[in-house]
Amino acid sequence: MINALRTHAKRTLAAAFAAAFALGSALTLSACSGKPAKQTGSNSTPVPQTEVPTVSATATPAPEETATPFVNPTYPPATPVPVVGEYTKPCQKVKVDFPATDSTRAFSVTFDLPEGWTVRSDEGVYTDSSYSDLGFYLLGRKLLYDENGNLAGAAGYGTYDPNNHAENVTYEVYGSVVSGHVKLVNFENFHSTVDNSTNCISAYTSSHHECAPAMWTVGEGFHAFDNPAACAYTEENPVFVVIELSRLYEDSASLSKRVAESIRFE
Repeated sequence: MINALRTHAKRTLAAAFAAAFALGSALTLSACSGKPAKQTGSNSTPVPQTEVPTVSATATPAPEETATPFVNPTYPPATPVPVVGEYTKPCQKVKVDFPATDSTRAFSVTFDLPEGWTVRSDEGVYTDSSYSDLGFYLLGRKLLYDENGNLAGAAGYGTYDPNNHAENVTYEVYGSVVSGHVKLVNFENFHSTVDNSTNCISAYTSSHHECAPAMWTVGEGFHAFDNPAACAYTEENPVFVVIELSRLYEDSASLSKRVAESIRFE
C-alpha cells in the first residue's frame, strides 16, 4: 500500500516537472523569435503590435535655388510699314531739279504725288518747329507738303562711284544712306519695280529712324519708326534719288509704290 502511494507521487511530480519545463521552453522560444507567446484561456487578449518607422540613413537634399536670368532692356520695335497696295487717289506729276556736282551733271526727276501736294525748298526750316529729319543725308533736299500744308515727306539725291563694280550693285549705289541713326533704304524691305521702258532702276522700300538728329542717342523719349520710301538710280549719270513719305498717312506705303513706278530721270 505504501509502495503504491510512493509510486503515484513520483509520477505526479514527474508530470508537473515536464509541464513546467514545456512552458519555460515556449516562453524562451517566443522571446528569441520576437513573437508573443500564445496565451490560452477564455480571458486571453492578443497584445497589439506597434510598427517602428524605418528611417533612411540618406538625407534628401534641399532643392537648389534657380537664379533669375538677367535680361538686357530693349527699346520698343520700330513702327512697321503697312502692307503695300495700289494707290488709287488722283495724282499729279511733279518735277524736281538738282544741281551738278564735281562728279555728276545737273539733272531733274519727275514722279507722281497726290493732287494738291507741293514741293518746297527746305531753306529756313531748320529752326522751324516743323523741321523733321525726313530725307536726312540727302543732297539738295526738298520737302513735300500735303494739300493742307502739313509736312508729308522729303526728296533728295546722292551720288555713287560708277567704277566700283561691286557684286551687289544696289547696295553700292545706296551705300551712303544706309548707315547711321537714319537709314533711308532698307534692303530687307526692298522691292524693285519692273518696267523696261524707264531710264532708271527704281524700287519701293522703307526708311528707319533710330533717333532724332538733335538727340544722337537712342531713347530719351524718342520712339524709333519706319517710313515708306521710293528710290531710283540711273546709269547715265552716277546719281540716285530717294523720296521718303510720312508714315502718318494710312496709304503712304501704297503711295511709295506709285512714286517708285513713276520716277523718270531727265
